[in-house]
Amino acid sequence: MEVRARHLPRRRDPQGSLKQLVSHTRSRTCSGPAYPLEIEKRPFYWLAQVGGAVLAALFLLALFGNVDHLGATRPHYGTTSAFLMELALSCLLITVILNVATRLKVVGPNAALAAGGTVALCGLFAKPVSDASMNPARSLGPALVSGSLEQVWIYLAAPVLGALLAVLFMAILHGRRDPDEVEAATGDGS
Repeated sequence: MEVRARHLPRRRDPQGSLKQLVSHTRSRTCSGPAYPLEIEKRPFYWLAQVGGAVLAALFLLALFGNVDHLGATRPHYGTTSAFLMELALSCLLITVILNVATRLKVVGPNAALAAGGTVALCGLFAKPVSDASMNPARSLGPALVSGSLEQVWIYLAAPVLGALLAVLFMAILHGRRDPDEVEAATGDGS
């Protein structure tokens, strides 16, 4: 009797099964939700992210008090510079994520290194300009708890616009996706 996971279909091609297993494992262990997240579940995912950021900021508040605005992201060289930097960082990060999450040739156990490396690189060169948030929830949680909401709009609007630009850029660059790429990205194969 053959034992196999219910979510993986039976395949004859061992190389295809390996690719699908790696993709499925990667999609379940990345920082974001498994791709694609059903539209009715997205608000709960966003709420969980913001809730986690608020809880983390409350924890820091209990430990240290309101020191340095609990790590709230703030612009260091003006709002325009911070907005443009966050826009560019988010566009770059989402472009990398879309490539490693959906392109069949880069799906593999090391694909997550590209996204993690991008976050690290963006943090290294952009922290002095805009605190390198790249995530609205990461900025909103500490801002809400510390009460420093004056410039949080930068960190809410710029990542969303950057993500939209990245999606538009990817659509222009790659066009429609190959069905094999969709299968590799979802990890389903059905």
